[in-house]
Amino acid sequence: MNEFTLFNALNIIKRHLLVTIAIFFAAFWVLPNLNILENQYSAQKLIKPGSHHKSFLLPLLDYQNINGILSSTSFNNYLNQATNGSGVASFKITENNIGNMFLIFKSHNKESIINTADSLMKKLQEFDNNSIQVKIEEINEILDVDREILRVLLESNNDYFLTEKDIEEWAKKQKEYDLAIQDVNEFNQKYKINLVSIMNYKSEETLRQVKLQKDILHQQKKIEDLEFILTEGFKPVSYLFPVTESDISKYFPNSLIFFGLSLIAAFLYNLILLLYKFRKSFN
Repeated sequence: MNEFTLFNALNIIKRHLLVTIAIFFAAFWVLPNLNILENQYSAQKLIKPGSHHKSFLLPLLDYQNINGILSSTSFNNYLNQATNGSGVASFKITENNIGNMFLIFKSHNKESIINTADSLMKKLQEFDNNSIQVKIEEINEILDVDREILRVLLESNNDYFLTEKDIEEWAKKQKEYDLAIQDVNEFNQKYKINLVSIMNYKSEETLRQVKLQKDILHQQKKIEDLEFILTEGFKPVSYLFPVTESDISKYFPNSLIFFGLSLIAAFLYNLILLLYKFRKSFN
């Protein structure tokens, strides 16, 4: 019987060191491809809260509202029906100290995360869009009135001011009236008065035209602003960027786990080898 000592064991391990290293690297390369552990994926998305124009305030969703909606039973039932059979990923919403909101998704299936994230945001946007639609209807009513006012102002350009035809008719009647006057002094006096009147009318006419054009421009600008608000002034809650597969990362199992398993495989090889040598030393 040969004596089996610690020195002998270390020598055996030393002689098989290259084999041990080869087993370690082989295991580290093979184990991730064997799918012996179920992959777990996660994704984190920044949420942009909805926005409204400063002139039209809206009760859009905030952190408290969203958190209450996501935790409701009816919302989970909705997700179960909306995720196209891929399953519902687990999720939670958080808010940091500067008010940014994040949604965190976890699942063993990437498709589940994408479908859950899309369905979740679609439902949240319905709440904001309902509030936005009420305000849009209110703005459309205002626009209807403003467009009618603009129409009246534009038509008044022709309807409410003297035309050349009106002036010609007035001049004709004035001439007939003047010819009927026999007193020259009275005629000259009347002519002077009419000249002053025409000058005054010209001044007043100019002021009226300027005011009318300003009113038209103001009304057109008001309508343009409201039309812009309708298209760009309201935004529902949304992700900062759409959810894609590139946003999803695997968090389990990670490389450290496979590193540890590879070390165990190398250790087991040496343990089996030492047991074999130990038994052989008694023969």
